[in-house]
Amino acid sequence: MRTNLAAGQAPRDSVSSSALHCDTAGAGRKLARLALTLVLLLQGAAAHAQSPGEAVGGVADALRLRPARPPAADFVERARPDPNSLDYKPLAPADKADHKKSAAELDAIGASLENAKQANARAAARVSIPDSPSRSEARKPMKPKPAN
Repeated sequence: MRTNLAAGQAPRDSVSSSALHCDTAGAGRKLARLALTLVLLLQGAAAHAQSPGEAVGGVADALRLRPARPPAADFVERARPDPNSLDYKPLAPADKADHKKSAAELDAIGASLENAKQANARAAARVSIPDSPSRSEARKPMKPKPAN
């Protein structure tokens, strides 16, 4: 077996250095995947109490993918209400009772709407606009002016 070694160079093993580099890179990837999986699993347990956006933000914070928020200014802190005084206010009504109207109620509502419609028509008939064109003139399209 012949070896061409320069002065002071140690002989190499049968495994090349590039193969060793690939093995350590693969181990690093496996470790990163394991860490990411653990973070996601831990965040997933807490995500049930959060919105999806908060869960994603929590993962981003845990992996330090976004910078930390700067502290709020003094006037902002003073303007905020006490967190202990805030109560949950649902947006949807809590009363789920049946609010269907009977046929007699609907007829009464329809009659009141018809009366309001007739009253509005009578009031509109009394209004006159001074110097307004007649209805027949208002419906005619305007002729374009000739260009000079």
